[in-house]
Amino acid sequence: MRHALAFLAARSLALALALALALAPACSFDPAGGSAGAGSGDAGSGTDGGPGRSDSGIADDANAPDAGGSATANLGCAETEVAPIIDGDALGPWTQATFIDFRSEDGELITDKHANYAFDAEVSFSCLHDGQNLYFMLLVTDTLIIDNSLALREDDGVVLFIDGLGDRSGPFGTDDHALMLAAEADAHDYGPGTLEPDGFVVTGDDGYRFEVRLAKAEIATPLAKVLGFNIALIDDDGLGNNNRDVFSLRHVPDPPACPACCEGQPEPFCNSAAMGTLTLLD
Repeated sequence: MRHALAFLAARSLALALALALALAPACSFDPAGGSAGAGSGDAGSGTDGGPGRSDSGIADDANAPDAGGSATANLGCAETEVAPIIDGDALGPWTQATFIDFRSEDGELITDKHANYAFDAEVSFSCLHDGQNLYFMLLVTDTLIIDNSLALREDDGVVLFIDGLGDRSGPFGTDDHALMLAAEADAHDYGPGTLEPDGFVVTGDDGYRFEVRLAKAEIATPLAKVLGFNIALIDDDGLGNNNRDVFSLRHVPDPPACPACCEGQPEPFCNSAAMGTLTLLD
């Protein structure tokens, strides 16, 4: 089931950094908003925890100008002495953070693309950390937000793939996470662990943004300094069904696959070898 999170959606000031959002009314996050278990739900790519349609294979329309480059594979997460206030605004230490832009058309793995999908979504994201927590700010540009599936990974959102031990050994262990953050203020860890973020979601006419806090001790104990990491953008434009219209994964290592990892489960939600790295900087 979807994890109980301290996740809220609410009004907020426009971001100084990017999105001029016409903000949605305040509403409370509902951790029981979708009780889909493995094998239940619609006929999309898979319900929460279920195998369903595979997220494997690189589509012909994949466009990766920096494919295999260190800028895509290896990222840094700056240390902060001032913890961000989790309110959905990219203020405080975020004003000094480095943001990375990722467009849905630039994924090194693009699957489940609808024939009429126009590659109209992108995310700008950054990471900070302190002694206790990892923080992410994600600014998504997307003019159409869809919420009509039982499975979170069929609707609009972002997936953070994190390997807490940093070994990227292949089969997911309890330190490996595929954390889906849904635009409609919900979340689910598709990994075997139970990572539960605290966070804030703001949605509007031009997109949505997440600010999340992840406890380091809940990711892995001990937590590696160099984590396995990847990010995927999921966009659903409602093009004729309840399924997502694109799944775009930012980085695919070489070699990208672990044939014995998934046993019928969808890549990359079961394969930590399909990650780059995220270094916790001093």
